[in-house]
Amino acid sequence: MLPLIPPPPRQLIVLHCHNARKVGYKWRRQLGPQMLDPLTRLHHVVQTTAWLDSKQFRQFSDVPVLPPFVAPLDVVLHTHDPQRIFFAVPERDGDRETFRALGALHRPDDERCCGRVPTILAKLRDRIPDPEALPASVGMSLAALYNRLMPRLIDGDTDVPVLMERAGRLAWLVPGEEAWLARREERQEIRRFFADLALVAAEYREGLPERLGVASMRLRKRIRPEVDGVEETPLASRIRHAIEPHLPVFAAVVPYRPALSHPNRRRLSR
Repeated sequence: MLPLIPPPPRQLIVLHCHNARKVGYKWRRQLGPQMLDPLTRLHHVVQTTAWLDSKQFRQFSDVPVLPPFVAPLDVVLHTHDPQRIFFAVPERDGDRETFRALGALHRPDDERCCGRVPTILAKLRDRIPDPEALPASVGMSLAALYNRLMPRLIDGDTDVPVLMERAGRLAWLVPGEEAWLARREERQEIRRFFADLALVAAEYREGLPERLGVASMRLRKRIRPEVDGVEETPLASRIRHAIEPHLPVFAAVVPYRPALSHPNRRRLSR
């Protein structure tokens, strides 16, 4: 039988029953004169209450240890998913059916995460308050998990923790700070020119900026022909004065190119 936390008053009463092929669980809750809550509410309480002893789960060396107790919905059964390290993974394969009966997730972005994403991210933020301290590969995996969970946000989700990246460093967004949500195809080029800009560790999706409380951004490219009208900066002026005396030498060493047989007037007029 799975280790449980000592049941406080009004806590769940667990009835453990076996048969030849699977493990089943029946749950009851004592609420004064009432003996049973509606079944859906019971399932919700059982699956979201942290009562499973974390000693029966794997401890991954590259991430902080699990809290003393975890909920069944904090358990991931997929043995090869790269983001499973941020969840509770059963130590023994023989317990997998038991955890599946309790409502454990098959993968980190299981459909049953809908409505629980803020809770999952809040637990990750408490467990990993400084993502920058993680090994680089683990930090990338954390950002990938964050992006995977975004489609599971639902209307009404509030206080969603925001994981951001600035100058190659991951951090949780502090209230009052600004962060931006970029399109996947534009993210790399934005990083080239705006390295210090705080970008959310997720790709843009319709409605996501509003749910996270951040702003969206677009990268627009345009040619500015009015170069001659730009005021020369002091640095540009110093560079020009340093180069001008050497222009005759530069011109003398440039390889000779024969004149065009049919010169283009538009090119010559530039």
